Amino acid sequence: MYISLLPYSVDSVQFSAASEQELVQLETLADLAERLLDHLRDTYIPQAEAQSELIHRAVSLLAYEASLRFEQIQRQWLADYQQRSTL
Repeated sequence: MYISLLPYSVDSVQFSAASEQELVQLETLADLAERLLDHLRDTYIPQAEAQSELIHRAVSLLAYEASLRFEQIQRQWLADYQQRSTL
């Protein structure tokens, strides 16, 4: 009785080749994911931080201008009140 091991060996080689190919594809995918992460970290995070800082500055400026305008209205109201009081 003769049992050939050749098909088993061929299947093993094919499986090994498929595993190697999948390993290469997984490594390529991992490299792509790492490059994407670096791109996001280097591009989008600084942009978001810069936009956040600009929004913070704009809100601060708006609050400051509103405060100045309110003070101007108060002074005008006080001047008008004092002028009416002297009449």
